[in-house]
Amino acid sequence: MNLSEKIINGWMNNKLMAMAIVFGLSVIAVAKFSAALEKLASFIPPPPVIETPVKPDVTPVGPVWVESVKSKKYSDGRYFDFDAEMLDKLLGRTDWDKRVYLVSKRPDTGFRRAVLRHSPSAEHGTAFGRLLPRGKRGDWKAGESFYVVPKDLGPWNPKEQ
Repeated sequence: MNLSEKIINGWMNNKLMAMAIVFGLSVIAVAKFSAALEKLASFIPPPPVIETPVKPDVTPVGPVWVESVKSKKYSDGRYFDFDAEMLDKLLGRTDWDKRVYLVSKRPDTGFRRAVLRHSPSAEHGTAFGRLLPRGKRGDWKAGESFYVVPKDLGPWNPKEQ
């Protein structure tokens, strides 16, 4: 069955018929234009995934104070240094290194995934962290605090960045 027969038999979308009438075009021209748009749309990449803050189902602990935002590579707030012993006490465990947690600057909203790591080489403090998938300039400031959901989300995957 060719395109003309499909149109005649009512198989075409009513929107195409409306476009043809409004713009004074033939229905066949509108159908061809619509098919070309569909092909073009297949080349447009999907939008980037933006992680939205979540509300945890477990009560967060904190606050943990950000002691510094300087690292060997960045000093613009992508990474944050903190006291590992403080987090040990709040979580009630010491095996949180290289694990992913939900963190937020507020105890009740805006939780995002972050990797937390022990680090004797941290500029200040004995541990550091950053938001996932990538920390951004200005995420953290020295003197701020954060809250952590004590239930970890699993080990950190370095390929995730």
